[in-house]
Amino acid sequence: MEFLQLFGKIMKVTLYNKLRNYAHVGMLFSYIYTMWFYNNAHEYTLDSKIAGMSLASIIISIVFGGFWEWCQSYFLEAPFDLKDIARGTIGGFLGYLFYLWQPNIEFIAKWCSIAFFALSLYSIYKGIVLMKTRNQL
Repeated sequence: MEFLQLFGKIMKVTLYNKLRNYAHVGMLFSYIYTMWFYNNAHEYTLDSKIAGMSLASIIISIVFGGFWEWCQSYFLEAPFDLKDIARGTIGGFLGYLFYLWQPNIEFIAKWCSIAFFALSLYSIYKGIVLMKTRNQL
């Protein structure tokens, strides 16, 4: 019976970590897609779409991911994870590519971004709770 309980706990942790890793990809995917959607990037020149949008997507994803990781390492004393920044950058670049292919999906631009924004706020809330708990100890 103890083996099954231990196995269940391991599976929960593994699933949670995988979902957390996928959230980095999904979050930046939807944020970058939304950025281009509301800037009407489908009207940009071909040069701007290929060079400018791709570089901007990568740079914004790196800065956002790096800032998020820095906040976690500074405030929560969590290890700074470059893999999370890479995951976010991949997600942001995929959001840019998907926007070039399908530039008019309002569901992604509106509802997916709102959902990931809510997830970000929840993560910030959990971080604040963790900091308060540590201060009380």
